[in-house]
Amino acid sequence: MALIKEKPKKFIILGQDGAIPYIIEQGIKAGYLKNFKRIKEKGVFTPVLPHPSSVTPGNWAAIATGAPCGKIGISDFTVHIPGEPLNQERNAFDRNMCQAEFIWDTLSKRGMKVATISYPGSRPRGLERHVAIGGEGMPSEGPGYCALTKAQCFITPNIELADPYQWREHQVIQLKPAKSWKNIPEEIKIKREFNFSLLNQDYLCLVYRDNGEDAIIISKERNFKNFLARVKEKQWSSWIKIKLADTTGAFRIRPIKIECAEPSLQLYVSPVNRCSNFSDPAEYGDELTRILGVYQEPLNISALLTGWIDPEGLLEEFREQAMWQARAAVKLTKDMGFTGVLSKWHAFDKFYHFFFQKIDPAAPNFDKEQFDYYESIHKEILRIADEMVGYVLEEKEEQTVLVVCSDHGLMPSARHASVANLLVKHGFTALKEDEKGNLKIDWTKTKAVLYPFVQIWINLKGRDPEGIVEPGAEYERIREEIIKLLRNWKDPKTGEYVMSTVFKTEDGAFYGLGGERDGDIRFFTSPGYSVTEIAFPLKMGF
Repeated sequence: MALIKEKPKKFIILGQDGAIPYIIEQGIKAGYLKNFKRIKEKGVFTPVLPHPSSVTPGNWAAIATGAPCGKIGISDFTVHIPGEPLNQERNAFDRNMCQAEFIWDTLSKRGMKVATISYPGSRPRGLERHVAIGGEGMPSEGPGYCALTKAQCFITPNIELADPYQWREHQVIQLKPAKSWKNIPEEIKIKREFNFSLLNQDYLCLVYRDNGEDAIIISKERNFKNFLARVKEKQWSSWIKIKLADTTGAFRIRPIKIECAEPSLQLYVSPVNRCSNFSDPAEYGDELTRILGVYQEPLNISALLTGWIDPEGLLEEFREQAMWQARAAVKLTKDMGFTGVLSKWHAFDKFYHFFFQKIDPAAPNFDKEQFDYYESIHKEILRIADEMVGYVLEEKEEQTVLVVCSDHGLMPSARHASVANLLVKHGFTALKEDEKGNLKIDWTKTKAVLYPFVQIWINLKGRDPEGIVEPGAEYERIREEIIKLLRNWKDPKTGEYVMSTVFKTEDGAFYGLGGERDGDIRFFTSPGYSVTEIAFPLKMGF
């Protein structure tokens, strides 16, 4: 928090999802996070403990309401409403799932305008003076309030991508000799083409060599002069507009590799992003796009994992989103009459989930030879966050207070432990095969189930539609049996206890738990253990 001389009249909250205080402090001491240093020296800097289970939607709701997760009703990545089928889930990022009042609604009732940018719980918008910009804060890479499509990658057959999980979402293309193009300069001798579609609109790509350099143009017609964008290897094209029924979209391309003679091509195509109608009310997003340019909400970290994009290209996407949020926050409070802005930038969380094991020597898969590569990406994300903070510090009004906060930290997973499978093995969860041979839960024989991720629910008569466990003595006996099972559970490889804490949910007041949506049993794994889903056989862990 940055100090100001007088009582603040406005506020800007820059949410940094997954940012870890001790890593920020290391960057301050190393001298490359100068703006975080300014906050620490002139304001307040402190680590805090997140609410269990340390997930994005519940903790951002806690920040925006001041209530613990048990009161909010969100303590997992999805929400189960007691009385509904135990396998039915609700979107925890939905505003209507939160049982406490958000600060933007509190201030709206008092006549003040507050904007949210990609903040969990901000959609659907409630009161008139709240403006929701971007989506509901879910870290999706697919279509949503802003993006109309996912990113895409096109490769020729001679390109090999990393794709460690074999998702195979890229598209293999053939570069064919270019035919019937008009106005191609005579000196261009090597030229090839392919086409792709976006939102039912076709685009032609011409790959060519000119003066020893390879380049690509994208066009709606076979006319070299009428291209939409021209770009060389590892460069971003300009934004390409695409007109749709209710909005105008924009996308761009980045060739990761072009070798016209071989021929060889790897082309990254960004999501199509809305240029209008991505805020509620719509006019605020439209105006910010006019001033600041395109807002791309998805941060496509999986594109780096699969090898679709180069680190520099990904970091440029990260930086552009960060600075768009920072500039929008200042613009809204300084020139557009807003009392406050709450934004959420998801870069740290995404990087740590995918690559923490690459930068932490304690991780079992840590590779010293890869450390410098991934740590350089990590440091650049930290620098982007610092630049974001610095911009707001310099450009905000004097009586606007800046708060920079995170919702949780992360650590690498050493081992994967399946609580769900443990419940199956000990007869608490029953499975059966469907007509296709897939395993599913047999609710007529199931006494307890892990759902969604860190909650254990007893299949209770009178509460759950297919309940088989009697309330009272049987309910308590099964809870005690499961708690004992989890407390005594050891890693078969290391002999270590998997759980650090297991308790009845009503005993979780210390952790801010105890609400009716918090399950019947809660647990925290020991450091380094993560929880996996039901799978026989398990693909990883035990």
